[in-house]
Amino acid sequence: MPPPSPGKPPVPVPVPDPVEAPAATGSVAATGSADAVWLERDGARIELGDVPPGTYGVIAGFKGQAPAPAGRVTVRAGQAVTLSCSADFQMCQPK
Repeated sequence: MPPPSPGKPPVPVPVPDPVEAPAATGSVAATGSADAVWLERDGARIELGDVPPGTYGVIAGFKGQAPAPAGRVTVRAGQAVTLSCSADFQMCQPK
């Protein structure tokens, strides 16, 4: 690019604002007879709601019992998963 002509300021080149990609998350909710439900991955407890894509262990507590493993769920970006939790089977499974 040649240098600007003497006496003329350089013409600014517009730079577009960066566009942020939408967050790559999915969401998990639970219904049924569990008193408490959360997810676990790599030893971390993850509350239900928006979560990063991946496979999680499901931990659930049913009336009068300590929380225990109650299944697994895989969540993809943009996916909404509802877990149906059953005290009879001590499980939470995607609907």
